[in-house]
Amino acid sequence: NFSATMSSLTPVARGETVEVFYRRSTDPYGYFPVETAYHGLLRPRIGKTDCWIRAKVEQDWPPPLPPGTIAPDSLESVPVLVRHTHPHWSNSDGQRLNPDDPKDMVVSVARCEVRPLNPDGGGAHPPPLLSLCIVRWGGEPGCFNDEQWGRASASVSDTYIHTFIDEACYGTLGTRYETISVFVSSAADLDRLQPPAILGAMRGAHRAAAYFLWPTHQQDATADQAGMVPARAYFAAMNLLESAGLPTRFPHPSALYHTLLGKDWQANLCLLPRLRIPPTVTVNRADLVAGGASRTAGRALAALGEVRAARYGQRGEPAHLAPSALVDGGAVARRGVVKLGFSWEAAHVCMWRGEQGLGSALESLSDLPGCDAASLLVQDYVPSSFEARTYVVGGKPAHTVYSSFERVDPHGYVRDFVERDREGALRDWMDADVGAMAHAERRIARLIQHWMVWLRCKCASAPIPALRIDCLVKRVAPGRAEVHTLELTELGFSMLSWADGPRAVFSAVLASMFDDIGPTEEESALLAGPGGYPDLGGGGGSGGGAGVATTKDSESADCASSEGGESSSDCDA
Repeated sequence: NFSATMSSLTPVARGETVEVFYRRSTDPYGYFPVETAYHGLLRPRIGKTDCWIRAKVEQDWPPPLPPGTIAPDSLESVPVLVRHTHPHWSNSDGQRLNPDDPKDMVVSVARCEVRPLNPDGGGAHPPPLLSLCIVRWGGEPGCFNDEQWGRASASVSDTYIHTFIDEACYGTLGTRYETISVFVSSAADLDRLQPPAILGAMRGAHRAAAYFLWPTHQQDATADQAGMVPARAYFAAMNLLESAGLPTRFPHPSALYHTLLGKDWQANLCLLPRLRIPPTVTVNRADLVAGGASRTAGRALAALGEVRAARYGQRGEPAHLAPSALVDGGAVARRGVVKLGFSWEAAHVCMWRGEQGLGSALESLSDLPGCDAASLLVQDYVPSSFEARTYVVGGKPAHTVYSSFERVDPHGYVRDFVERDREGALRDWMDADVGAMAHAERRIARLIQHWMVWLRCKCASAPIPALRIDCLVKRVAPGRAEVHTLELTELGFSMLSWADGPRAVFSAVLASMFDDIGPTEEESALLAGPGGYPDLGGGGGSGGGAGVATTKDSESADCASSEGGESSSDCDA
């Protein structure tokens, strides 16, 4: 798949000017070429982090070797010693390399990543297949729990970006791509982005943007984790680049991504039985500040009661199908969670019990230093035994992880994350009821179908390579299970113990980057190579509800097995 036009065994002579393929991920110090010195000194720092760049051969290749030192068929493994001739190099901190210092400029390069300055017959080398603009964190790196995030780590980390670039882009396209990285550490950096300059530097047949940042409702310098930036500046920059014609392929186009992160879909859609969202209401922060926690909590509970009555009193969703804890009118019904949108790693989800507890939870999240969120979500309690986290890739369920939190601390925050395989979840959380687990899986599969159709409403023209749909599951009777939507988790989700997750997800993301004008036959074949995920489903990625691993036969079987008196809405929900 490599694009070098000379044979990997063609000799190169000392002093010859060539092009070498540079990858920042292979540089232990993270330097990259910048157009001028000021591109590396001023913020945001912008440069090409994967690209062909000129160099001069420092030593004849192949070098003189004693007979028998290396087999002829292994000669291509011997690197080429070159000196970079580009004068301006920087890292994300603005530190520069000295172009006159051999230790800064002389490097060893794989023979397959060296090509002549001009191809055979003259002219110019063809442009890259893909130009990718990467907007990424340029501040102090963070520490992440890779045991929970998985081997690719968190989506704002260099580990995650390098895994995507090395395994998907380089692993599939070879040297036929380029990346332009924009390193930011504040809202001011995002405000300075200039689309004409970025687009003018992108030479590829296909162009895309990827944003490896976490937008939050936190002011600059108050976020508690690396990679967090104010949501206002984040979406302003994304909208600016999208309006200039640069499509967002990671995580999602701005309209969809804003909806997913803001979580307002939970209050907007909770009256639709098929989507199985617990009753949810929105509390304006101004009311909380002006009226106080007690008054606001009482009003939120009253609103939640009205929504609950409407939700479970709808035709096709009789009240007796609702989880008993939501309709019995006792103390158990006065439980739930308060959530903040644009939050990460379950940090801003607070459990509450009773009106006083709700008031305390609202105050706890509203009083976060630097938080400028205008509203909070109050959601009903749903009894559950565990969470089923289903990874949907190319419109089809690809893998499920089963997890739970062991306890809730005195302040209402969940603690002690645990994960099980399917057998462990069946044993520990479903009383070994095989029928109940199968019932839950059928309901989850149908729920995913409904969500994939809804996603078409939010994203009609762009592919949705992957997302994770998290469901709350509880065994309610022999062979029966209750399922509710917990979360729609955007690209960048934790892959946990899913070992094949990075390959599957990143292949789908790469394929989506060729969707701007559509891939050629050659490009489609390249993307469909070993491990490729070229088919993003009907309608450009969501599958339009099609392709999910649930058949009409399984739906009919589920309906036929319904207990007496249970509405057929169970088969639709």
